Amino acid sequence: MLGAITPMLDNAAAAKNMSPAQKADMQTLLALMKDLQAQMQPGAPRLSETEQARRTAQIQQMTMRMMSAGRTAPPPSKKEVKK
Repeated sequence: MLGAITPMLDNAAAAKNMSPAQKADMQTLLALMKDLQAQMQPGAPRLSETEQARRTAQIQQMTMRMMSAGRTAPPPSKKEVKK
């Protein structure tokens, strides 16, 4: 699942209409998800359960914030739609 989501986050077109705060959130979220993916590899050092829970909650909160920001964003201009 993470492998499918990560490319969507690391997309310049998706970030084009975002505010600087949203872009920063997206970069933080991308880093957290890449780190989580790395930790799932065999032999990778594991986080404590507390730290894992904290990071998972942070990913969930940031994802919800990004999704809700997308719903309130203005629709793309006609010029952008034609591309």
